[in-house]
Amino acid sequence: IRIIFCSSIQAFTCYVPQASGKPVTLPYLPVDGHIPARPSNLYGLSKAAGEQMLELYAREHEIEACSLRFPIVYMNDLPRSAWTLEKVLWRHSLDECFTFIPDTKVAELIEKLVARESWKGHRIFFPASRKPCIEKDFEELYQQFYQDVPLKNPDRPLKSFADPSELEGFADWKADD
Repeated sequence: IRIIFCSSIQAFTCYVPQASGKPVTLPYLPVDGHIPARPSNLYGLSKAAGEQMLELYAREHEIEACSLRFPIVYMNDLPRSAWTLEKVLWRHSLDECFTFIPDTKVAELIEKLVARESWKGHRIFFPASRKPCIEKDFEELYQQFYQDVPLKNPDRPLKSFADPSELEGFADWKADD
């Protein structure tokens, strides 16, 4: 049995739009599937609970499972220029790190996971583009909002808010074209 669970970034973020002034609560950057669940609302709690149930079933019943903590998913034909900094800050938390994934990449990823050879246990991934969802310089966004967030690998330069590399290797898939 193989289960592919559509989880959410809200399993580990504080979903309070930035307009509220809530500070960033991420444990590190770049964001990946290893950030511990820390839901802040019922939707995020339901996603974190789903991940935990899959972990249990994978361990006890030897099923193959993966949880995909999706960020903003939007239609591939919507240009990044359609999103502005003000719009993102009004509707989203800074804990979401301006991350996104086009719907076509989601479909491609699901196809790859369905066709993948077997694996053992439950895995959690963060499928996101390495580019910010807005057409703004990554370094500028980092300096403005995230310079106090610890780096997961402080000896390596931060090049993106998201690190989908583990999933890319696991699924033979690319987050960005």
